This record gives sequence, C-alpha cells and structure tokens, in this order.
Amino acid sequence: MGAGQGHLFSVDAQKDWIENTQAKIPKELVEFVTIHHSTLSTMTLEGTLCHMYDSLPDISPNFIYVDGPEGLEVK
Repeated sequence: MGAGQGHLFSVDAQKDWIENTQAKIPKELVEFVTIHHSTLSTMTLEGTLCHMYDSLPDISPNFIYVDGPEGLEVK
C-alpha cells in the first residue's frame, strides 16, 4: 500500500450481504477492500449479554464504524 492509500476491511455474518456488497464495488477499488465472513456468538461483558464476531481480521485499524451485527444471526 502506497502513501495516502487506505484499505477498507468489512466483517459480516451474512454471506448474502457479502456477495451483494462485493458485486457493487467498482473494479478500480477492489484491491482496497477486504470483506471477512464470521459467525457470531454470545457472551457476557460486565454483566451485560452481548454478541460478538468469532473471527476478525488481524489488523490495527485507524477508524472503526459499527453497524450491526444483526442479533438474529447469533448462535
């Protein structure tokens, strides 16, 4: 990755959404996007029931935006 270039990592539990998103990425941007599939699990964090991705990319991001995951996908 050259100076001034970024890379978008996305994590999703639904393969249909991954395929939908990949189909919409312009060809000139494909090299800058990685979409990662992961199952979901539940856990308790400080007494609060929550869900989490079982697998995440091994990265150190500069920015994180969370939109999901959908609770119905949790096993």
